[in-house]
Amino acid sequence: MYDIGTGAAITQGSLFRAQASIAVVIAIALLLRPHWIVWTIAVLVATSAATAVYLYTSVDVGRLGPLPDMYDPTWALPGKRASALAETVATGLSTAGLVVALCTRRTPAVKDDEHEQQHVSPTPTKPVHRATDLSLKTTKSIRPDLQLETAK
Repeated sequence: MYDIGTGAAITQGSLFRAQASIAVVIAIALLLRPHWIVWTIAVLVATSAATAVYLYTSVDVGRLGPLPDMYDPTWALPGKRASALAETVATGLSTAGLVVALCTRRTPAVKDDEHEQQHVSPTPTKPVHRATDLSLKTTKSIRPDLQLETAK
């Protein structure tokens, strides 16, 4: 039904299969590395699928370049409502995944080093001679006769 030649370079069937292949690749990429860039691509793929099903049901866009005229003004076709629902849910979930990925994104390593340096106590710039000060105090307190002799 969707691979019937309409004079366009790309048929609806080949367009659907290409979009499904891209969606599978993105899903695998999200499983392997859920980076915010991959989430952004997932949002774009899901949004384009949902937009296409709603747009081509409501508006007769006509042929766009190599794309066929996909106007289909009915929801009665088997699987069309389920497809629209799945694509809408995929758009929402991928958008939520993107938001989470952006909120939990790591800051660059330079900022981590600066943050650690702020919590380290600073080293004194002037050396403290506590041993000298302590020895003078103990000398005075242990040998009071020195104090008397120096006072005389």
